[in-house]
Amino acid sequence: EVIEMVLTQGTEATDAHLRRLLDSYTVLAMLKSTPDVQKALRKVFSGGQIWLDTSVILPLMAEELYSNGTPMHDLIRACQLSEIKLFVTTGVIEEVNSHLNGCVSTARSGGSSSYRMPFLLSEYIVNGNPRNGFVKWQENFRGTENPLLDIEEYLRVEFGIVRHDLQDEVDKAAKELRIAAQDYWREEQQRRRGGSGIDSVNLDRLVAHDVENSVGVIQLRGRSNPGPTGYQHWWLTTDRLGKGLSSALESVLGEPIASPVIDPGFLVQLLRFRPHSPEEATAALGRFPVLLGLAKMDVIPSDMIDVVEEIRNEIPSLKPRIIQRRLRDEVNKRKTGGH
Repeated sequence: EVIEMVLTQGTEATDAHLRRLLDSYTVLAMLKSTPDVQKALRKVFSGGQIWLDTSVILPLMAEELYSNGTPMHDLIRACQLSEIKLFVTTGVIEEVNSHLNGCVSTARSGGSSSYRMPFLLSEYIVNGNPRNGFVKWQENFRGTENPLLDIEEYLRVEFGIVRHDLQDEVDKAAKELRIAAQDYWREEQQRRRGGSGIDSVNLDRLVAHDVENSVGVIQLRGRSNPGPTGYQHWWLTTDRLGKGLSSALESVLGEPIASPVIDPGFLVQLLRFRPHSPEEATAALGRFPVLLGLAKMDVIPSDMIDVVEEIRNEIPSLKPRIIQRRLRDEVNKRKTGGH
């Protein structure tokens, strides 16, 4: 906990020191892969294409609540300035819409401490907003007539993220690869949800979305292996399950399959070394934390949300900024066992 606190909430001097260390290790890793780092990076950023996972899109939407501390916004902006093309599949848009539906349902019902509070709703409440205001806030992303098209438009207009499906690529992939990926994602999705009672239809849909992103990117790359800095197609996700895909596929297929996944923190490092990076992109990357704030990405337990709403009801007349500060202080105190 102390290490994570230093990495995510350190001073500017601490961040600068840690970034120098990161830069040194990044250069060392690249030199082990290629003697010409600049040439390799030019290849990455000339035609680079990245598909974004739901685990990236939801925090991006949550950051609409913040006035500062917006790492996903900064990362996406740096990608745009570096001329990397950003995509999202229809499946991810459907998952985002489903998540918003769950948030709206929970907000209207009042929820219960026995339920797991959806991520966007918990972020909305913890930032000092009343639960009954969520339905109105989520209209920033969609309306009622054509919500999928609205979400697609929001991502395209605000962030330059374009819908581009990969199902055709999946259909072209070897049958053995498709089956191995489906088996991996099905097993992992079932393990993650445990006794949540997800029905087979929704489970199949989630598995299909993961297969489309992962196998689609692998298929776009072809069978060539230009090295870790040479690929131009990636799947950006913060989902830890993605990191186990490559080894699982290799064990089943008997041949190495380079992981399609790129971690946001590693992408930041690549962007920092981009040749002739624009000043605005460099500034955006400078605001990105040394370690992506994983605590912010976690769903807050519903009993903690109950505490937050109790505090908010006690201090309704204070300014939103002060309410947010009091809530943040109380949540942090309870997280660390304080009273």
